[in-house]
Amino acid sequence: MEPSSEKIKKPVNPLVIGGFVVGVVLIVLLVITLKNLLRTNAYGDEVRIDNFTTYFNNVPQNEKDLIFHQLYTIISNNMSGEIPKDGAVVREGTSEYRHNKSTKVYYGKFIVDIPTIEQSYSVQFEWSPDADSEYLGGYPVMMSCVPKAERIYQNFSCKDFAEKTVSWENEYQLDYTFGLKTSYKITDALGDYWKKKIDDVAISAVLDETSLVKRESIGTDLVYQFKVIVNDEYAYIIDVRMDEFFGEKYLAIYANDGEDVAGFVETNDENTLNVLSNWILSLAGKEVEISTLDS
Repeated sequence: MEPSSEKIKKPVNPLVIGGFVVGVVLIVLLVITLKNLLRTNAYGDEVRIDNFTTYFNNVPQNEKDLIFHQLYTIISNNMSGEIPKDGAVVREGTSEYRHNKSTKVYYGKFIVDIPTIEQSYSVQFEWSPDADSEYLGGYPVMMSCVPKAERIYQNFSCKDFAEKTVSWENEYQLDYTFGLKTSYKITDALGDYWKKKIDDVAISAVLDETSLVKRESIGTDLVYQFKVIVNDEYAYIIDVRMDEFFGEKYLAIYANDGEDVAGFVETNDENTLNVLSNWILSLAGKEVEISTLDS
């Protein structure tokens, strides 16, 4: 009988397969580790936040780089010694992360503590998978001093990039209501007003979301009203009037805390300026200085 031409298959040793898989995994982990160690921040020096991904796990690397760099920048503005490269942590219970499905924009907020140098900062950021999204604001990352009530390092005398800063606790509700562009106009105008009025480095504004209502329209104009608590002390009633396209053409803002009042108007048309100014004066019932916003 002639010998069979078929080759005899040797059984595969499972230990060999297991060793191969483990080897591949170790190589991949080594490559990732080396990549992270050798990675440089495109924006410059940084202070890494150790537990950032625990709270914000889908934030792209570019956004994280910007946050870590901005943290380094504000720390360097507040100390002259050696700045740690890492060791910063998101303070437990301060993180907020929201996603607007219609605009595809993510909004994040938290307080970051750096225990080794006993400093803390408030952080707000936003990002979108579409980097050119029209719904993104002009400042993707905002760093500021924390309000007095949230400070844990009492000996830390914080200096902001600006003389004062305003932290909006839940301005995302204004984003939903008015759209990002008009929302920024409203918060910026009110923020500038409060920075001149309130004697505090850090100013916190909290929107009472239950108070946000659409009032009776004036012709085709839209009118909204809401309440804002500032630094747990001042209660402002805000009236906003705008064109039917949610502030694309013109916008008027009236702020009243029962004592002081303020008015803001944005328009390129003189007749509309007069109409909106008269509307603010009718709400105030007295003379009020009206500021003109940049159109």
